[in-house]
Amino acid sequence: MRKLTINFYPDTTDLRRKVLRALPGYSGSSDCVELRSKTVPSPIMPFSYITGSEFAISVVYGASGRFKGYQVELYPGDCTVSCELLTHNDMPMAAQLALSLLQEWLIFWDRPLDLVKLFSVERSKVLNATAGLFVPLESLEEVRLAVSTLSDRAELLHNQKVSWTTAYRDQLQFHGSQRNGHWELHLKDHSVRFFALNDPHFWMSRVPYTLDVEEIPDFYLTLCQEYLFIEVELNKHWLTRNDKVNPANWQSDSDSINAEILALVQDDFGLNQKFPTSMPGDQELTGLSSAQKDLLAWYFDGHDPRRHTMFASQRKSHAAFANACKVIKAIGIDLKIPVANAKQLAAHQDLERYLAATDDFALPDEFECYVFSSTAVSTAIKTPEALFADHERYRAND
Repeated sequence: MRKLTINFYPDTTDLRRKVLRALPGYSGSSDCVELRSKTVPSPIMPFSYITGSEFAISVVYGASGRFKGYQVELYPGDCTVSCELLTHNDMPMAAQLALSLLQEWLIFWDRPLDLVKLFSVERSKVLNATAGLFVPLESLEEVRLAVSTLSDRAELLHNQKVSWTTAYRDQLQFHGSQRNGHWELHLKDHSVRFFALNDPHFWMSRVPYTLDVEEIPDFYLTLCQEYLFIEVELNKHWLTRNDKVNPANWQSDSDSINAEILALVQDDFGLNQKFPTSMPGDQELTGLSSAQKDLLAWYFDGHDPRRHTMFASQRKSHAAFANACKVIKAIGIDLKIPVANAKQLAAHQDLERYLAATDDFALPDEFECYVFSSTAVSTAIKTPEALFADHERYRAND
């Protein structure tokens, strides 16, 4: 995973609440007082005991203002490997990493091992997750062409839709220069960003980020520049609807996760959607009323479908139009996409190649250490007992 925000809640079964008062940030605790703001959360920024990169911890409060647990926000790759550019989307291991970092932080505050072990992945909830998809292409110039083509397509599909909203907000937003900028597509329950590795956004957005670009081996950087980078941010609504709030409900292999998220992106860009540019034949219009057929003819003549006479006398013309769109979309025609846009969308090429991500980066063995993966995490993280023993040795030698 590229980025993760996850809440951890202690197991309070058969536990007296006063035991929790020893936790940093708990009301009454004298440690980490900056965590105790209930109105404006004040995350602190510890360092990963594996790489030294920063991550964020804040306190989670319930509706009554009572302590419920901790929230951890991190870039899993940065907290695990020395310079993460490519990544595997392994949610269970990313959650395990976040837990280990939280436990090490609690041990730093001299908390007993039995208190530290009250937190577990089983008692956690994913609030936000950003997955990384990587499309191998021939060169950096081809990556830039893919970014341009996909942004044009998203503009036609999402920004120029027929809308009854007077203050329509562009769903596709552009940042930076035409050559080195990036696009973000903001939808109801997720966002998509895509860019080339030379895009300054890749480096500037990764805060906290401690990597010196000069430390990246030239061969590895050149190889990564031949990938189209796609980031998909999944918010709480998507996670809840798809039963992905619990890390255990994610597939344990990144191939399955990639396939699910890639299908979401392909749908966003209408990869499998047809865009008719002329009036269908009578056989395809079976079931439509004469008024609806007339509406279709009006649409394919290039007119605004909202201005058709069938909506003129309607008290709730907005609702009537929405209902007509729903009926007609069943035969594969989206009235909200102007027919001029549909003609451009139908002409787009290479979309399948631009939206065909891979999880096999074909890296030489010496570069596998730069990729976030289940192997990297399982090798790097320590058990709570090992972390506690390290802390005891540190205290004894201090």
